[in-house]
Amino acid sequence: MPDLRIEHDGWAAKAGARLGRALLWMIIVISAALLAGAVMRHAQPFAGNQNTKMLHGLALAGVGHLEHDWLANTTDPFPIWSALVATLFTLWGEYGFYVGSFAMAGLFALGLTGLATALPGWPAKWAGGSWRGLSLGVVVFGVMVTLRSPWFAAHMLPTPLRREALAQKLAESDSTWVWLTRGDPWVWLRDWGGVAGQGVMSGEFQPAMFGAMVILGLAAFAHRRDKTAALLMAGGAVFHPTYLITVGALMVGALSILATGALRTTRRHTQTQKPDTTDAPSDVTDAEETAGDDPRNTRARPWRHLLIVAALFLVPTGGMLLYTAWSFGGGGDPAVRAEADALLAEFRIPHHALPERWLFERDGAGINAEVTRKLLLVGAALLLAWRWRLVVPIALVAGVGIGLSWAAIHYEAHRLMLIAP
Repeated sequence: MPDLRIEHDGWAAKAGARLGRALLWMIIVISAALLAGAVMRHAQPFAGNQNTKMLHGLALAGVGHLEHDWLANTTDPFPIWSALVATLFTLWGEYGFYVGSFAMAGLFALGLTGLATALPGWPAKWAGGSWRGLSLGVVVFGVMVTLRSPWFAAHMLPTPLRREALAQKLAESDSTWVWLTRGDPWVWLRDWGGVAGQGVMSGEFQPAMFGAMVILGLAAFAHRRDKTAALLMAGGAVFHPTYLITVGALMVGALSILATGALRTTRRHTQTQKPDTTDAPSDVTDAEETAGDDPRNTRARPWRHLLIVAALFLVPTGGMLLYTAWSFGGGGDPAVRAEADALLAEFRIPHHALPERWLFERDGAGINAEVTRKLLLVGAALLLAWRWRLVVPIALVAGVGIGLSWAAIHYEAHRLMLIAP
């Protein structure tokens, strides 16, 4: 008969350890949010175009007479975000938006720190639990926060007189370097946005900020926290459905890595069942290096681990995908839908949608300097870290983005332009 006391003590020890880790991470996240939020820029509520994204949530919270507004009664493209806006405003008024902005700043900084400390060659793993790794993470976190601070931008951004001199230098120079940097060598350090005017931490509390969850999810996957990564990346896409394609491509790459590890584990297990005189395999297999969230799970049940990770991602994102497709994907007059897509792409967000506005130079003579600079950075990162666990997901999402952008340009498809590939 088993000793129930021993089993209970073992369960209690595991539960206590998990609770301790959860409390530690809660302290780390709150501290990161306070530190990063304190030094990053935060726009005042309703200072920019986030008004249109807050409208449904404020109407849901019963603000003024917004519930009778025509636009507030149209289909909400961001239902989960609107529910969050309503909750924050109900609890803390406009100050609730600063709470959300601080939280995203902390997740953003933690994500960048996790990515940096997961690169091959670091002496210790930041998420590995060692004090050496934790100290390294604190240092990298400080550097990341400093680079994103208004103080750094104020000292790195050129003055108006300097900008005029840079413009003159650009006009007179034929140098590729001057064209690429627009005459400002500091642009490599202070330009953290994407292409097409897209950015995660714009300073305005809006759905795009939840890209911080995607970045932190990538860091979690790099540190072999696969289930946490799936939940974080799904969360980013649920709050901002525009991320569905990007996050979907990232997860396809991640799941392919897990599947490769599971196949290796199965093959090794099959080989060990055959009677031979070869040496037994070591306890740590190649599959663990590739597919581990918990080495015990990936060694004993790799396919079960893969299915759990896939389910944690597909259930929330699948629901949001169905909602978006049902609400905006079909129905109605095709001519009216095409006209609506054209109005959005050409008049509402041309700087995000139209390739001639964000991809090419104004004179049409090739790809512009900003896009070229970002592509060079991504390419250099992939080459320097080609053995990194994230190379496949990042390369896949880059390929999907380039392919869909080409299709949008080639077919002049406004719908493809609007999904921001």
